[in-house]
Amino acid sequence: MASFYLACFPVTNAEYNCFIQAGGYDTEHYWTPTGWQWRQRHVESSGLVEDALARRQSFLNNPADIEKWLKDGRLTPDDADTWRAFLRLSGEEARQQLLQAFPIQSHDLLHYRADPAYNAPNQPVVGVTWYEAMAYGAWLHKQLATSGQPCTLAGVPWDTLLTSGSWQVRLPTEAEWEWAAGGQKPRRYAWGQTFTVELANTLEGRVLALSPVGAYPTGAAACGALDMSGNVWEWTHSL
Repeated sequence: MASFYLACFPVTNAEYNCFIQAGGYDTEHYWTPTGWQWRQRHVESSGLVEDALARRQSFLNNPADIEKWLKDGRLTPDDADTWRAFLRLSGEEARQQLLQAFPIQSHDLLHYRADPAYNAPNQPVVGVTWYEAMAYGAWLHKQLATSGQPCTLAGVPWDTLLTSGSWQVRLPTEAEWEWAAGGQKPRRYAWGQTFTVELANTLEGRVLALSPVGAYPTGAAACGALDMSGNVWEWTHSL
């Protein structure tokens, strides 16, 4: 695997707001072709509805997973009952129920954008589609490559690295993410082989809300990256 760097923290609301305020949502060259189609409302299948339908199909293929997830603490008893009922619906009934619960929102606003529980400046940004995450990366690349600021990475100025054509700011691939999270000798959790409730924001810790980024410093991965276990789901560049 080629060398790569990973940001220490997940992208925060404060950082993502810079992308919004800079007009990133209206600048086509930051977006993938399909992402720009989504932005123009020509593609609607992206986000919570599709994610939930994919999970439903996974449970239909492996129904015992519901009980396994319940036993492992990945589902609450109420969540498990909800999924069991959801599996009894037809595919179209399931889609319609989800569309009522999570209607297609304005593509100018993130899911949860109006909910104060998810929008503290130091919380990780949530509710972004893969298209939005990709566009943010492209925007950030340009900002760092043209900033003219004396920031360095491994002693080399950012703008020198990012205008060389050899380096790009983007989401990590799935393989890069796993390497960063697990280390050279793969760990089951970012911090080691044994689950420890105090080292990440998980259901077992009963926080039941988003944490600010970096709130669990002792749960760091071997590379030093934080929050690679717990708190929020994270996008990768590849499937």
